[in-house]
Amino acid sequence: MWHFLEVALDGFGVPMLQKAFGWLLRPKPTDHRIAALLEPSPHVFYVDVPFPPIPDSVKITKPSPDDIHNEIDSRPVFQRTEAARAYRGLEVCWPGLFRDVRPFAKECVVKVKYRNPAKHSSVEISCNAALAPRLKIAKANDPVIIRGVIVNVEGFSIWLGDAVVEFVY
Repeated sequence: MWHFLEVALDGFGVPMLQKAFGWLLRPKPTDHRIAALLEPSPHVFYVDVPFPPIPDSVKITKPSPDDIHNEIDSRPVFQRTEAARAYRGLEVCWPGLFRDVRPFAKECVVKVKYRNPAKHSSVEISCNAALAPRLKIAKANDPVIIRGVIVNVEGFSIWLGDAVVEFVY
C-alpha cells in the first residue's frame, strides 16, 4: 500500500495537493501592501483639490449631470429611455475636469468628467468642439466649464452638441 501512495504522490499527487491546498501557502498581505491599495489614485477625478473660482459671468445651470442620472434611474426600467429623451435640447453649463481630446479634421471630441466631490460622481460629458490651441496642451484634470445643448443621455454618459469648452485658468 505504501508503495502505491509513494508512486501516486510522486508523479501526480503532489501537484494536485499543491493546487488543493496552495492557498494555505500564499504569502499573507502585509500592512504596506494594504496601505498602497487604499491610497487614492492620482488619476481619480474627485481629488480634494478645491475647484478654482468660477467667473461671475458664468452661470452654472441645473439640473446637474447627477440630477439627470438620478431622475432617470428613479424611473421604472421601461420608462428610462423616454425620460432620457426629455433632456434633449436642454442648454447646460457645468463645471468639470478635462479628461481627453480626440481630433477629427477641424473639430474634436472632448471628454470631461463632471466634478462633484461630495458624491464622487463619475458622469462623462462628451462633445464636438473646435480644436482650440488650449485643448492641444491641456492636461488631465484641468478644471473647465463646458457649455452646450444635450443631444443624448445614455448610461453614465451625456453627449452635448454646439459645445464650448472653457478652461478656468
